[in-house]
Order: sequence, then C-alpha cells, then structure tokens
Amino acid sequence: MNELQLSTDLQVITAEINSYKQIAGQSVFEIGKRLKHVKENDLAHGEFGKWAEEKLGFHVTTTSRMIAAYEQFGEISDVAKIGNANIFEMLTLPESIDRSEFIEQEHVIPSTGESKKVDDMTVKELREVKKSLKAAEQRAEDAEKKVGFLSDKLQEEMNKPREVVTKEVVPAKIQQELSEKDKLLQLAKSQLNSLQDELKAIKLNSTNDFDDEFADKKMKRLEREANIETLQLAVSIKQFLKDASLTAFQEGALAAASPNVKQRMFENVELLESFTKSIKSALQGRIQI
Repeated sequence: MNELQLSTDLQVITAEINSYKQIAGQSVFEIGKRLKHVKENDLAHGEFGKWAEEKLGFHVTTTSRMIAAYEQFGEISDVAKIGNANIFEMLTLPESIDRSEFIEQEHVIPSTGESKKVDDMTVKELREVKKSLKAAEQRAEDAEKKVGFLSDKLQEEMNKPREVVTKEVVPAKIQQELSEKDKLLQLAKSQLNSLQDELKAIKLNSTNDFDDEFADKKMKRLEREANIETLQLAVSIKQFLKDASLTAFQEGALAAASPNVKQRMFENVELLESFTKSIKSALQGRIQI
C-alpha cells in the first residue's frame, strides 16, 4: 500500500474518516491508519478517546481494533476481499502466524473437513480454524517441554557420583562392555530422533483437524519409550563404571605392559572417549547418527 502524507489538521482527518466509513473493504485500513496517526502524534492533544467518540462515534474498543487491523493486515494486497468481520476475527491469531501466508493458504474446517481460504469462510468456520490452530500449538509446546524433561532426567542420572568398586579388569571384557554400550547409545539416539520427528510433524500440521485422544496417547507412548531407553542407558553406564574400576595394582600392571598390549588398551580407551563424547552431544541436543 502506497504511503500517503497525512494531514496535521484534525478537522481534515475527521472528515476523511467519516468519508471512509461509507466505503466497504479497504475503509477499515484507511480509518485505522488515520486513527493511528492521530493517536501517535497527539493531534487531539491528549484526548484521543474523547475525540474518537464525540466526532466519529467510535468506542475505544472500536478504535483499538481498527488500528490493529491496519497494523496487522494493512500492507497485505489480497486482504481487501475479506469481510471486516473476518478481519477483526483474525486479529487474535497467535503472533507466530504469518498473516499473509494465513490468508493465502487453505485451511481445514474441523467440523466439516472442507478446505477453504479465509475469504470463503464464515466467521464461525474461521473461529473453528483458530481454535484448532491454538490447540495444535499447545500440543507442540507440551511436546517440547517433555523433550526437555527427558533430557534433564538423563543429565541428572549422568551427574550422579559413581561408586568405586575395586575388582580385576580384563581388557577383553572392557572391549565387550564398550560394544554393548555403543549399541545402547545408538538405540537411545534413535528414540530421541523419533520423538523429535513426532514433534516436528505436530508443528507442520498445526492447522489440521487433530484427534485429541489419539494425539494424547501418542505423546504418552513417546514419553514412556524415551524414559525407558534413557534410564536404561544411564543404569548401564553406572554398572559399566563399577565393572571397569581399576585398583592400584592393575594401574601398575598397565604401566608395565608390553607395547602391543598397551596399543590394544589405547584403542579401547579411544572407543570409550568416543562413547562419552556422543553422550555429551546428545545431552546438548546435537544428535548425530
């Protein structure tokens, strides 16, 4: 919409607004633009609300809605074909929703399953779409909180102090334990990836007609599976640390071992370091398969 230099004469603006009140479609934006101008530049000398009511017959709620309509939709080219009732109804869309895209796209009406654009919807249908959209955003927010909760639980388990148990350590056994823990780590990564994919799917389909019971069951299943896998991994790590603890005697034996044996141990230690690095990356949300 082309910018227009507005008058600084309050009487001129009053006449313009009363004129636009008689014109359908674009009038709400032209009125809103001028109301915003008067309010921001204090042309009514601190009595904006009184001026709007006495000179224009606008209640404070009406002026607020018209200014909001101009701010949210005044620059969108296709909005003129939408009725004022639907424009005012869209003012309460979530801030995260792009207004232009929302007007251009088709949306599923939950009660009928039909796909319509905003300009073809009744006010009732638009309200249904808004309600479905807000419910989907709430589900996505809840899912994000659950992901964070599971990550915190795993971090809590990893931060617990390990118990030191003195027992004999056999290099071959360490290698076997590392292999088993690596499998558990890959399984945990897969579970977390699955949960993130489900969350992404919820967000991508935010305006669709959701089955509340099905969605709730799915989220509970995901939470239960993720809890089981992450806690199993934490328990396995603690058990491994118990089994792999070194006594002073074994430390001396490792220092005196032959070069070939030491090389094998270095390889095993590198495996252990790689496993630990993967765990830390997963806790920080950087999962790499």
